[in-house]
Amino acid sequence: VDPLDAQRDFVPPPGARVLDFFTLKDVLGDWVDTALEKVGGYFSEIVDEPLISKSDLRLNSLMRSSLLNRAGFFEVELNNNRFEEFGFNVQLGSLRITGLDSFTSITGPEIIGNQTISASFALEKLAIELDIDFLEPTIESPTQLYSSNPDRMTISIDLTRIEASVAFMLAIDQDIIGNIPLGSMMISDQILSCLLTSAIAAEVT
Repeated sequence: VDPLDAQRDFVPPPGARVLDFFTLKDVLGDWVDTALEKVGGYFSEIVDEPLISKSDLRLNSLMRSSLLNRAGFFEVELNNNRFEEFGFNVQLGSLRITGLDSFTSITGPEIIGNQTISASFALEKLAIELDIDFLEPTIESPTQLYSSNPDRMTISIDLTRIEASVAFMLAIDQDIIGNIPLGSMMISDQILSCLLTSAIAAEVT
């Protein structure tokens, strides 16, 4: 995947004044680098993590407090996704992802496009599990099409020592961000929320 795919596909709304990161860097110079360093430093800072009784990257701590459940994984129910394949009635069950709190390093972010920023990271581990139910027609009830005890298969993928890069296309409205006090932009834990508040479009690749 080309990290600039979203950048090439982006079409600004008529009349919108979209912030150009390269132009901004030319005008503001070191301030832009400082802001990016603050964002990277915020997520990669070592903090005390009471949930695991030891210090860890702030990003891992945020994952545990806002995204992961008490068992330490992210879970999504896909029960509404039903289809027929090779003569079988198939329904997707639960999707579970563990290891989203095992980041070991974060590099960046850095500007790579007019509205695109990239960052690199490493995870100690990542595991993905997907439950697939094979449904059998039933004649037990006219209102129940399939058996309540389907045959279940679980697909598992386990990865270790993962290194990857992501690109974040963020189209910012100049008029909106121009009304945000500069002081708010210089506070580490407010920079991202300020940028997203003024975004016209956002996409990760």
